[in-house]
Amino acid sequence: MPVLATPCENGLVITELQRIKVGKFQDQNVKDEVQRKDILKDKLKDAESTYKDAKIKAKERVIRGKTEIKDRYDRRFSDNFRDAVADDNVTATEYMIDDGNKRMDEIMKALKRMEVRKAPGYDKSFVRDAEGWRGYSGKPAVPAP
Repeated sequence: MPVLATPCENGLVITELQRIKVGKFQDQNVKDEVQRKDILKDKLKDAESTYKDAKIKAKERVIRGKTEIKDRYDRRFSDNFRDAVADDNVTATEYMIDDGNKRMDEIMKALKRMEVRKAPGYDKSFVRDAEGWRGYSGKPAVPAP
């Protein structure tokens, strides 16, 4: 339980508080310390607002940067990715590929025939060679009971 102060002590405390509030009879060191604290508080507020401003500007720059990059990409590569071919009468799937004179149809059929661990052709030589290289003989490693 707190000890109650006598009226004289209580009166002294109140008058001392009033002196501090008003600033009369205040020690110069105390005044300087209060001013330093106020200056530090102001600097902290300035730093926080500067940080918030920088954060907002950075977000705007990133968003603006994304749109600028997309626009630049569209301008630069839009001509390269058109579905046009040399002859307008020929569709893209019928267009000849210079690699071995294979048509796009043949390549698409080969890709559809591909399965996991199998070559696209009928000989399946890749799988057979790979299994032989690993020592796979087609039999299970553990005999059945």
